[in-house]
Amino acid sequence: MATYRAFLVGKGGHFEGVRILDGCDRDDDAIATASRYVNGCAVQVWNLTRLVATLRLEGGQVIND
Repeated sequence: MATYRAFLVGKGGHFEGVRILDGCDRDDDAIATASRYVNGCAVQVWNLTRLVATLRLEGGQVIND
């Protein structure tokens, strides 16, 4: 099983927290799970040392940059 984490990024680019994304075997699974944490902050999804996605809220929808 892959090791995915979601890092919550606040204003100024400072990390505000981290969530371990249990049960995610693929990038798509991790992105879908991490999207629920996008609420007023950006979320970076990582697989060990590899940046998978950066998610942010725009117009009420989660955008993958």
